[in-house]
Amino acid sequence: MTLLCAWFSCVVSAGAAQFVELSVEMEINDWAYWFWADRDNLPWSGNPESSIFGKPGGPIRCVVGTNTWMIEGPFASNARVTYWFTGTNIIERHQITSELPKEKVVAAIPGAPAGKSPQVGSVDSTITPSTDGNPGRPVRVVDVMMSPAEIFCWLALCSSPVVRGKDPWIPLPSAFWKQYFPTGTKFTNNIARFEDDLGLPIGITVGTDKGELALQYQAHHSTNVLGWNFPMEFYLVQYKRRGTNSWEMQLTAKGRVTAIGKAAEPQIPEDVFREGTKRRN
Repeated sequence: MTLLCAWFSCVVSAGAAQFVELSVEMEINDWAYWFWADRDNLPWSGNPESSIFGKPGGPIRCVVGTNTWMIEGPFASNARVTYWFTGTNIIERHQITSELPKEKVVAAIPGAPAGKSPQVGSVDSTITPSTDGNPGRPVRVVDVMMSPAEIFCWLALCSSPVVRGKDPWIPLPSAFWKQYFPTGTKFTNNIARFEDDLGLPIGITVGTDKGELALQYQAHHSTNVLGWNFPMEFYLVQYKRRGTNSWEMQLTAKGRVTAIGKAAEPQIPEDVFREGTKRRN
């Protein structure tokens, strides 16, 4: 908590800190997930609610600074999820907005009776130390951000502290890569950035040291706010192994910025610092 308070003091005392707020719409199509979720809906009725396709996510709100950011959106079915990167920590906050249907309330222990849905309005927070705000983690470690939509949004609009680094590691949006790639696989990153102080990515190609393609990202139709370039549209494709020597598309994603402008610094609610907040190493 001491580090977090110090960050707030620096931002306030500096007075010159700049922030840009963006509203974002995204669509994620996970082709691996389709085979066990969507195939039971065939023939497709055309109703987006019955399919993983045709359901753009949003609205998502981002506030971006040079070395800090905030991402907020409906990333959980029953909660408003917010992430902050303060320069020293990634803070995750879930505020429950509705009760889960009984069939979705799972037991903490397999075979035990299902638990209760969290109370509407309740808050759950986690603080993870980080010097660059990277939400990805290696094999056998759970990512800080759990969904492809969260990581895709971060990559397009909030990844500048990572891509500006000397040896950036780009997380793949779908964590299934941890199953498809052998342990110890070495990834290579080819990154092109906007030439400004923020330095968001224009294009990214992630592959293995054997030349196998894992991810492609492209930004299009940029605009400039406060001297920083932001993509107005962005696209991503993630690939996975199929057998020993073949590859196939795993996930496609596209996003667009619907509003952008100068903003005030993001504020972190006091309930994040209450006793009982989880802390992750």
